[in-house]
Amino acid sequence: MPPSDDLTVSGNEIRDSGSTGIEISGVDGLVVTLNRVNESQTYGVNIGQCRNVELYGNFINSSEQIDLQIKKTQECLVYVNAFLTSGSDGARILLSTNVKLDNGTMGNYWASYTGTDEDGDGIGETLYELTSQLVDHYPLTDLRVFVEMGVYLPPSVSFVRITEHDRHRDWQPARCDRGGGLSFYGHRCHRIVLLRQ
Repeated sequence: MPPSDDLTVSGNEIRDSGSTGIEISGVDGLVVTLNRVNESQTYGVNIGQCRNVELYGNFINSSEQIDLQIKKTQECLVYVNAFLTSGSDGARILLSTNVKLDNGTMGNYWASYTGTDEDGDGIGETLYELTSQLVDHYPLTDLRVFVEMGVYLPPSVSFVRITEHDRHRDWQPARCDRGGGLSFYGHRCHRIVLLRQ
């Protein structure tokens, strides 16, 4: 791919990709935001030979090999993302050493983070170290931060049984409230509460 300027990749849901969920190279001014990448066979997100990169508000989960790889990339900021792969290894991340994992006030949510949040502000008191040079100074401890910041992608919702009584022609778009619930408004309000596992 020839070098290009100013690319935004946003609002995609990628599930069970046969190879890489999102792969980008040769861009100056790249923003990757509000994407969900689940269960890719190789890489969840793979970024190479880019400059001025911002990766935020993404949910990356359970790629078979690597959840996030960023290499040969300059000036890269990775913050307010949810790396949901858990287990003893946690998220599998390969990054250039010049990648910043927080914006100075907020880092990322790591499912394998074991630190505490003594003051309840949603940010851990201890660092999350991938390596000695790759450190998230402000790891997020709660996914509610995503709701409050507005960088939250609600799950897909399907009504499996709608009776004639429930149908209405004027359904309004879903709204996400601060408590993590989704509300649909039509003939009557239907509220769905999202539960963490």
